Amino acid sequence: QDPGLTQDTIRIGVLLPPREHLAEAGEATRGVLGAFAAARNAAGGVYDRKLELIFAETKGTAAERAVEAAAFLDREKPFALVGSITDGADSELAEVAEQHGTPLLATISSHAQTSTMSRRYVRDLVAGLTDQTRALAQFIGRRFPSAKVAVLHDPDSEEAANLGLAELHAQKIGAASFSTATTAA
Repeated sequence: QDPGLTQDTIRIGVLLPPREHLAEAGEATRGVLGAFAAARNAAGGVYDRKLELIFAETKGTAAERAVEAAAFLDREKPFALVGSITDGADSELAEVAEQHGTPLLATISSHAQTSTMSRRYVRDLVAGLTDQTRALAQFIGRRFPSAKVAVLHDPDSEEAANLGLAELHAQKIGAASFSTATTAA
């Protein structure tokens, strides 16, 4: 039988962000998902199974958050991780999910990587900066071909190389005045 599944429950894990950085986002996530699960359970659950949410508050560096997430998966054995805020540890938490064979679905991050890295068990809820920039380039190129647009970014960000690809994509579709630039330190 799959981990996290019983005759009458589905255990769903949620990785909350570090409290020291995003306490309000963590509480909002807990509240919204708790309300959803309560409403779904009141309506009969999912295939006659009640949703049981289990939360993990990770903290520290990306590597420390990954260690905590791995321990959480080993201890709690959820069916999947959903609605998790992975910002700042995207790659590390995705790797943990891959190693455990646990789906990490609908992640919330400013650096989502689903489109830039193919992973079997990871699906992002919203596009990361690269995909958002690519979408902006397409929209501007089609609707305002003579517009001049620049996307500013931190030169040391993980997305810097991918933004260069978005710029090339924009030029390929005819938005030649679309460019990226780094911010001053």
